[in-house]
Amino acid sequence: MQQPGGWSTTKPATPEIQELCGMIRKPLEKKYRKFTKYVATEYRQQVVAGMNYLVKIEVDNGEYVHVEIFKPLPPVNKLRFDGYEPNHKKDDPLIPFDRQV
Repeated sequence: MQQPGGWSTTKPATPEIQELCGMIRKPLEKKYRKFTKYVATEYRQQVVAGMNYLVKIEVDNGEYVHVEIFKPLPPVNKLRFDGYEPNHKKDDPLIPFDRQV
């Protein structure tokens, strides 16, 4: 069971997680680089005043990028791209990181 305010265990990405990642693709590419491959593979979540997501995204040449996304509670519907950490490998654990935005 997830601790209140704590991060969940790592889970396989769902279509909803892929959709969230799609919404932050342009800001990520603007800050880092363009991708031809962009597939969410795993995620963790944290309940706050909304939901924090930590997601592993497979990009080009076997590289993985970890991103942090905040989804506020309704009625606010604007996602917030909180940061990214590049140069990960498939087996790297999803752990919170110092944000690069």
